[in-house]
Amino acid sequence: MNKKLAYIIALFVAIMSSCTFNHNTDRYVIKDVSLPYDILLCASDTTTWPLSVSIHIMGVVDGECTFEIENGAARYNTITLKDTIDYLYENEWYEHKINLKYHPGPKITGDNIIIEYRIE
Repeated sequence: MNKKLAYIIALFVAIMSSCTFNHNTDRYVIKDVSLPYDILLCASDTTTWPLSVSIHIMGVVDGECTFEIENGAARYNTITLKDTIDYLYENEWYEHKINLKYHPGPKITGDNIIIEYRIE
């Protein structure tokens, strides 16, 4: 009985230690904040099925902008941001891509908006 239990535990440890988690973050930059963008964010690793998404939106703008994050079946979460942007969106996710729409407000100015994301 002890040998079987030891074998099962060793097998479990071997399987779990072979699992790796991709903590790499990909980046997309909106260079002209006054223009609308349709953005397709894609997972860097498509060999495994993702379980979550993390999107960090950063930048400094003068004005207001809106992001729409498609959460499946053409349903969108709408996020309105302005001035100093530091927004983190995290959720369960089961696709290798994310459709993200950027809508600038009237008279918005700024250098750029950086979107760092991770699908894992």
